[in-house]
Amino acid sequence: MSELDRRALLTGAGALALTQGCALRASEAEWCLEDDAGGSQINDDGPFPSEGDCQVTASQIEGPFYSANSQSAADIVEHDDAVIVTLSGRVFESGCAAALVGALVEIWHTDPDGEYDSVGTTYRTGLTTDADGNWSLRTVRPGAYLNGTAYRPAHYHVQVWVDGVERLTTQLYLEGDEYLACDPFANTSLVCPWTGSEEDGIHVEMDFVLA
Repeated sequence: MSELDRRALLTGAGALALTQGCALRASEAEWCLEDDAGGSQINDDGPFPSEGDCQVTASQIEGPFYSANSQSAADIVEHDDAVIVTLSGRVFESGCAAALVGALVEIWHTDPDGEYDSVGTTYRTGLTTDADGNWSLRTVRPGAYLNGTAYRPAHYHVQVWVDGVERLTTQLYLEGDEYLACDPFANTSLVCPWTGSEEDGIHVEMDFVLA
């Protein structure tokens, strides 16, 4: 991807363009690794943090369709036939001496077909951390959508706010996604391992450590 294309994504015009072709199926897209694209494009910034690590969470571009008018719900499943995903974790300041109470964790993502709700509140919510700094969300696995000749992997957009100040903007990915290697936006430290099964639901734990 050229530097011009990267800048276009950051300005927002490119982010909107990412949603074009959402209705196409994955089998119709070309694979970057089969198109002389130079191998894996994922940004290698180290592995996903191990339990007990206090590693500042990597930031990423906001991506398409952020909305301040989200619902405040811990269960936003609207497609029971999709893969159910439970996301949970805590929010910490740098150094992880104590978890943050009352931080706002905003999460939004596509539906299972790879489409964003750009006008309503489907698959977007804001969660407030509890007395122990915990947050939790029951949702679904997002669908992939076409970006040029390759699909973006399933991902969750996240913003963390503390006392009305945006402290983190990032995206989370799921380990084993077939499109990760083709994605120039993903970071290896944001590729989340998971437990469970696609049939019974999967669980992801992700702590956010603020800079």
